[in-house]
Amino acid sequence: MIYKYSTLPSVVLGFHSCDKETGLKVINGEEHLKPSTNDYDWLGHGIYFWEQNPKRALQY
Repeated sequence: MIYKYSTLPSVVLGFHSCDKETGLKVINGEEHLKPSTNDYDWLGHGIYFWEQNPKRALQY
């Protein structure tokens, strides 16, 4: 099946690189992800997620 951009599903899987303990605390509302504010952040300040690519998230 060929998808056109306008017909892609509305759910996007995004992966953030953190350890399991931190991830569970964020999911349970016990902690929040902290935006990166380094001068060298090539994407600017923020919290980064890699779309459908958990390996890339771990590399980053």
